[in-house]
Amino acid sequence: MEKTDVFKLACELGFDVRGAELDNDINSLIIVNENWDKIPGFESNKVIAYNCKKDIIIKRNSVAIHLNEYVTSKSEQEKVVLAKRNKGLNSPIDINLIALECFEKGFIKKDKKKLIKMY
Repeated sequence: MEKTDVFKLACELGFDVRGAELDNDINSLIIVNENWDKIPGFESNKVIAYNCKKDIIIKRNSVAIHLNEYVTSKSEQEKVVLAKRNKGLNSPIDINLIALECFEKGFIKKDKKKLIKMY
């Protein structure tokens, strides 16, 4: 079974995902304002920035945590506005479950059979 690429999934959901030089105690941050076309200075109205100085496992987990926050707060009709920082160590998030929830809520359009094989 292949691992889900959390960065690719975030991009499929319309996020501008990028590394940033953040303070050492901050792993990542998310800014979402779906009432806007774009957040000034970015290519989307949804941004996740991960601390480029951190280990790849922390980067992946941080992006997954923010995707989980976004997906659990999003419904088909509601527009989400949120801004959060991820500090310190966090429990791992199962990105495969997030991917399935994205599919089930209709945020990503894929053939269900292909989705199950991929994730």
